Amino acid sequence: VLPKYDNFFVDTSSTLFWKGAWGVRDLISAYGIDKCMFGTDFPMHPASFEIKALLYLGYTDNEYQKLFSQNAKRIYNI
Repeated sequence: VLPKYDNFFVDTSSTLFWKGAWGVRDLISAYGIDKCMFGTDFPMHPASFEIKALLYLGYTDNEYQKLFSQNAKRIYNI
């Protein structure tokens, strides 16, 4: 239901521990890379671990740019 709303976004930080890497990939797939961000709140787990796990998922450089910075800049108008 939620992906259809233009103003709904998800954060992937601290999700890896309970969803696993492929569960996070499914989450990103469900919402679309343009609606996902990393680190919009304080990660409860080491960011280095989470970044490494996300990089394992094999997205393109452009998709990682969106996930790690471009989406937040666009959404928060920075």
